[in-house]
Amino acid sequence: MKRIVSLLVSAVMLFAMTATAFAGPQMDSTMPDGAYLQYDEGWNKVYRHSDSSITEDAAQWAEDTYKDSDAEYVITMDLESTDETYCSKLVWQAYYYGHTPSAANGPTWGVRLPYSLPDTIHNLDLVQEWL
Repeated sequence: MKRIVSLLVSAVMLFAMTATAFAGPQMDSTMPDGAYLQYDEGWNKVYRHSDSSITEDAAQWAEDTYKDSDAEYVITMDLESTDETYCSKLVWQAYYYGHTPSAANGPTWGVRLPYSLPDTIHNLDLVQEWL
């Protein structure tokens, strides 16, 4: 599990520098590596936050919180928990908790879907879209 979380933290840090998240309506964890960029239908989008200091704070929070963590990869309704996480929750948490004032809006319960991140993280700019 530590390896998966470390990879997720690395992804958040990479996206913090370049883009926040890939998003699409048919995210499927059973897809083979690289397949997340190609869907049979739907869309893919890459977003970047407009303020690099906020992205740096988000990346630092994610690294401090999840690097070498024993967190389990589980989709839960508890967005405050760092014991169980998933990819879009980790990105949302980084922007929600990583900067003061928060760069994301709550509530801190529910599920954060990849394609809803632009609605919950403030000041994201669309960088690229594939149909």
